[in-house]
Amino acid sequence: MFIDKRSVAEIIMSCVDKLYNKDKYLFDCKVCERCLMFRFAYYLQIKISNYYVDCEFNKMGFNYYKHETKVETIDQGKILKKMYADIIVHKRNSNIQDNFICLEIKKIRRKMNYDLERLKNMTRINGFR
Repeated sequence: MFIDKRSVAEIIMSCVDKLYNKDKYLFDCKVCERCLMFRFAYYLQIKISNYYVDCEFNKMGFNYYKHETKVETIDQGKILKKMYADIIVHKRNSNIQDNFICLEIKKIRRKMNYDLERLKNMTRINGFR
């Protein structure tokens, strides 16, 4: 199933709407970001059934002896830092080309610029090793 950018935006917004409307209680009692992230991912998995929707997934593929870890290249490739998105929509046991969407969830605007940079790095083909 092919999903274009406009459809992705519509799917994401419908999941956000569902989160706000069906799970108002979670916002009212001020649950942690991870709780909201899970609930959003649950709604997203229902909408996008031909991919896996995982929270804080930090592996890239699998071989018989070890898991490959996704890493972010910082400062022109001199420093490697392990990273993972709050939510990733992807094909498991595969490579970067099968990562469909990476999302960061925020309850407040704090550290948004940092997350935007991380998302840019995650979506660069050369951003993973």
